Amino acid sequence: VLVAGCPWVAQVKPANFAQVPGTAEEDGIGDWRLLDFGLARRYVDDAGVPLAEREDAAFRGSTTYASVHAHAHGDLSRRDDLWSWLYLVAELIEGTLPWRQEVAVGAGGPAAGQADVGTQRDAVAAVKQ
Repeated sequence: VLVAGCPWVAQVKPANFAQVPGTAEEDGIGDWRLLDFGLARRYVDDAGVPLAEREDAAFRGSTTYASVHAHAHGDLSRRDDLWSWLYLVAELIEGTLPWRQEVAVGAGGPAAGQADVGTQRDAVAAVKQ
């Protein structure tokens, strides 16, 4: 989860972060915390050895922020959290992500949120590649 030594991969997206206020002595900025570990999965054992990668892992995560590897049903690791974080930062800087518009247009505009999840996931994966 973007922390060295953390044995978990999680769902990285803006809705899963919260800022904890800092004190004046600390600089007042505070820390960011990842909140939702509902889809988190351990990827290393207690000794820090990576677990064997599953051949066909079920899709986990948010279509918007999931890595291309996740869309291809690959087993997730810190690599995928980093891709999700990169997409999150790109969206914060640019205001949107290119595949959001592509999926909305391909799914019929404003009704994109009502599109079949499999279809939407496939469309997002295609645009990312």
